Amino acid sequence: MNSSKRDCKGRKLLRGESQRSNGMYQYRYIGLDGERHSVYSCRLVETDPIPPNSKNTVPLRELEKDVKKNLENEISKTKKLTFEDLFNKFIEMKFEIRQTTKDSYKELYDRYIKPKLGNRLIEKIKYSDIKTMYISLMTDNGLSGGTVKKIDCFIKQTFDLAVLDNMILSNPCTGVIKELRKASQFKPRKRTALTVEQQTALVKYVGKSPKYKCWLPLIVFLLGTGCRIGEAAGLYWSNVDFDNNMIHIDHSLTTISGKHSITEPKTDNGYRDIPMLDDVKNTLKALYVDGAEGYVFVNRHGHFIDRNYFNATLKKICRNFNLQSEDVKLPEDISPHVLRHTFCTRMCENESNVKVIQAVMGHSDISTTMDIYTDVFDSKKQEVFDNLNGKIILTA
Repeated sequence: MNSSKRDCKGRKLLRGESQRSNGMYQYRYIGLDGERHSVYSCRLVETDPIPPNSKNTVPLRELEKDVKKNLENEISKTKKLTFEDLFNKFIEMKFEIRQTTKDSYKELYDRYIKPKLGNRLIEKIKYSDIKTMYISLMTDNGLSGGTVKKIDCFIKQTFDLAVLDNMILSNPCTGVIKELRKASQFKPRKRTALTVEQQTALVKYVGKSPKYKCWLPLIVFLLGTGCRIGEAAGLYWSNVDFDNNMIHIDHSLTTISGKHSITEPKTDNGYRDIPMLDDVKNTLKALYVDGAEGYVFVNRHGHFIDRNYFNATLKKICRNFNLQSEDVKLPEDISPHVLRHTFCTRMCENESNVKVIQAVMGHSDISTTMDIYTDVFDSKKQEVFDNLNGKIILTA
């Protein structure tokens, strides 16, 4: 390739132009994708004669005009691109994530982000806009720091796409969560399990209540297996193995934006077998009818349990119990996850093999199990030391 700034006819070549050794003219430019591209012609300008045996090609300078015009049009489109457009493009391209994850992103976007950012041009969205929005989500919408961090996860990835496509120079989300972690709302909520006294009181109250007794089998199952509510709601009779005394977990019932679907566990740890305690087995046998198929836990219409409805009912149970009880009080912010956490706590209180607890709970990360185990150990330290008194000789 001719390295001079003039062609073989002595004409000055413009920036990006060059002439190859075979006489062809070349124009190199950087596209919006950040990559180098080239166009070629056997003529530099319109007045150049067409070389022998060459087709009548468009002169290089005319090709350059077309390139620049197309780039300007694309830049103009980018400047008019809204966050809604960008988010839809991001979701469409995320083929590697599960559909349920996409649906959860869409639900959060439609409810909280679209009203604030949807119609905003992406080039106009700044760091301060993102921080202001996150603060509003916590203070005005009452979202937890964990939910805001989940929202930030997909918003940040959406803006990353714009950066990679050279639509914007930097991601306006960068550093926002790090700054907001100093706020009290971002401190993780301490998950508190029911005490043995609370657990016993809950089961007895529900078992004697004409209004809530129908929920007792599900509550006993959750307290006795540590299953997630989606795993319990989606449990089939085919997953219950009375002969081998085992519950086989291989799917979950997921509900997003009112849509229900059966999904596989997110990780391999989610696939697991849970041995049945006697109370769990007796509870399930009382529900079982010979030849029964389909869902184990159903409502009065024979349909699967709606997890949101059960969550609300569980809170009503605790509120009503507390109105009648003077001694024991149940947490009014109780949730199905509290029942799962309670089972795990009971296991940690009675079992020292953390790997067994992890396997039963289906924790993908053993640190989750260890956090609960450590909490239990801390609460039992005084009891342990009381038992050590007189057993360790410290004086002559």
